[in-house]
Amino acid sequence: MKVSRLIVLFLLILTAIPARGEIRKAYKMEGGVPAYVIGVGDVLEVTLWEGLEAKRSEVEVRSDGYITVSFVDIKVDGLTAREVRDRLLEELKRFIRKPRVDVKVKEFRSKKVTLIGAIQSQIRQPTGPGIYPLTGRVTLSQMITRAGGFTRDADLSSIQITKKDGRRLVVNLFDLFFRGDLSKDIVLDDGDTVFVPRRVEVEKRIFVFGEVKKPGVYPLKEGTTLVQALGLAGGYKDTAVLRDIRVIRGGLEKPRLIATNVEAIIKKGEFERDVVLKNNDIIYVPRNRISNWNAFLAKIRPTLEFIILPFAGARVIDQVITGD
Repeated sequence: MKVSRLIVLFLLILTAIPARGEIRKAYKMEGGVPAYVIGVGDVLEVTLWEGLEAKRSEVEVRSDGYITVSFVDIKVDGLTAREVRDRLLEELKRFIRKPRVDVKVKEFRSKKVTLIGAIQSQIRQPTGPGIYPLTGRVTLSQMITRAGGFTRDADLSSIQITKKDGRRLVVNLFDLFFRGDLSKDIVLDDGDTVFVPRRVEVEKRIFVFGEVKKPGVYPLKEGTTLVQALGLAGGYKDTAVLRDIRVIRGGLEKPRLIATNVEAIIKKGEFERDVVLKNNDIIYVPRNRISNWNAFLAKIRPTLEFIILPFAGARVIDQVITGD
């Protein structure tokens, strides 16, 4: 297995493991797969098989954590659907020969997440800011997508998650979208409140992504150069390939690439190579040398559209014209 695959696998495992002393309320691992943890108020669909005939019933988990199925009472609070099925089978074996039972969660009511701020309301409902049920292992990006996505003025660089115990996390989703940093896609739990702040609207802006410390959207002042923009983004990381930075100009509708050797500018003082930026310029700082930028941009096109379109109003990347 390649090292990169091992790293991705490790990050996926990390996101499924709660912090020390923390117990996930929304799910637990069952055979290597996250399974929803049933709680008070959830509605279960229980199917009892008698030969080829299926008898279905919907039961709500009572305040004491129990449900009643036929003549059997069992406590299900804190169990998964499979564990409920197994317990029902054990109880029913006392009265029925070779019972068959299926259990699934019909309505998720016991665990909730609150979304506030720059969440988009769409025609389909429910969307927009509000309270949403947790259905198991759900990440920040999955929940926001389910709720309708971000509004055009959402500040993705400083999303705040407040836990039930008062702890607060600040998340920069640009790290997830452009660097694949899965640790930024926080797994949500019962009682979390997610606040998506709004950006202060500015007339001119630039986008800085890739191997910088604070990727995001920044206001553009007259005369701002590429090197200065890297400073706005907190500077470049040690992993940045400074000789292969590109400025994507013309938005996403009529883009052209401007290749810039920032290493020569910084280390050799070749300031004439620095690029004066224009409104809606996109700066991408790669981690590795990219031999085919057309193919690379095509690969990250969905992410670029998701981030850039609300700001720049462009449509799609149809063609990339190599600049000087």
